[in-house]
Amino acid sequence: MAKGQEPSADSARHQSRQIGVSAPSLFKLLEEGRPTHQYQIYGRYWTTPRRMGRAALRYRQVVGEDVEVDVGLRGGAAWVFQREGQWRFYGGGDVLIGYRRFANGRESYRGGVSPLFGALFFIGRHVSLALEPRLVATYAHTQGGSSSRASSRVFSIEIDETALLILSVHF
Repeated sequence: MAKGQEPSADSARHQSRQIGVSAPSLFKLLEEGRPTHQYQIYGRYWTTPRRMGRAALRYRQVVGEDVEVDVGLRGGAAWVFQREGQWRFYGGGDVLIGYRRFANGRESYRGGVSPLFGALFFIGRHVSLALEPRLVATYAHTQGGSSSRASSRVFSIEIDETALLILSVHF
């Protein structure tokens, strides 16, 4: 490395850890008087400049008359398949689990898988912005509450819009 030159953004030794938040969740923190509170935090550990382990925690709460809580946890791996200057393009997948308590007392437990594709742009040496659309396949089991149905099971496939934009710090 030349004198005065900073290490590259790919330096796994210097920036192997990454913590991020969903940009929409960050904006919700700034709003006041909103009945829905949703927070998502992401962690990534870069084992090499091209491979990362991933984990995320999501908490969503609707307050007011219809109190609802939704908690989710995901973990997985991703691989960078293209590097162009400040850009990193990657693909991978996550396994997810979750719990949701509805306003009527029903509870839902879910599990699933999520293949993903992402584009990460380094704004600076320690800050990045990622665009990460995901296809999510889940199986949910719902039970209890005041509904006439004792329990139900649902398999669904959808595009997850909650984590499309992620603001991260690398250290």
